[in-house]
Amino acid sequence: MLILAACGGSEKDAVAHYNRALAALRDNKPRIAADEAARAADGGLGALAPLADFLQGNAAFAQCLIAETQAQSAEAEPFAFDIAIGYAESARDHWQHAATTRDDWPAARRNVERALLKIEDLKRKKSERTGDRKSDSDPQLNLKRQPTPNNNQPPKPPTTDPSGAAGTKSNQDPEAANAVLEELSHEQVLRLLERLGEKEKEKRALRRKRRSTASSGTERDW
Repeated sequence: MLILAACGGSEKDAVAHYNRALAALRDNKPRIAADEAARAADGGLGALAPLADFLQGNAAFAQCLIAETQAQSAEAEPFAFDIAIGYAESARDHWQHAATTRDDWPAARRNVERALLKIEDLKRKKSERTGDRKSDSDPQLNLKRQPTPNNNQPPKPPTTDPSGAAGTKSNQDPEAANAVLEELSHEQVLRLLERLGEKEKEKRALRRKRRSTASSGTERDW
């Protein structure tokens, strides 16, 4: 971009706005550049109008890059990308309009392509941010992030207390265990002992039978 020489009347004012817009853009002040370029485009005639339009596209794209940086911060909401997308679309429109004023304006055409790519990129980033925020706020989606348990691991054996009772914690309160025994009457305790004695006899008889069967089926070599 070249700084234009001032002419007379309204054209002189338009050139002044254009030069101020160009200086503001070089000083990294895109908002001021956009305002001054718009005033130059409104009052410009002839060759100045498309140049001001092109400069408006440059200012809008610079604002887009700033808005994109802000939208990517951890504190920003997904809709912050809409601001950046709006600036990118404005830059695209200004560059397209400028490109139509000449038979061949390669810089304008390249900038239109740049704006289109930026719009798609911003929409993708917004979609990713929206998905992340939705999964953070939805407990059902958070469950999908949990690691899948390994069902191939064998189940842990039940813990036993010193008396051998399965399913009882080893650090069970002794007073609680005694309380269970105190709830049984004397006759119930006797019947329980008799039942345990019968079970023990059955086990002994079963072991003798197994030993007898094993010994009768063994082949001898003498």
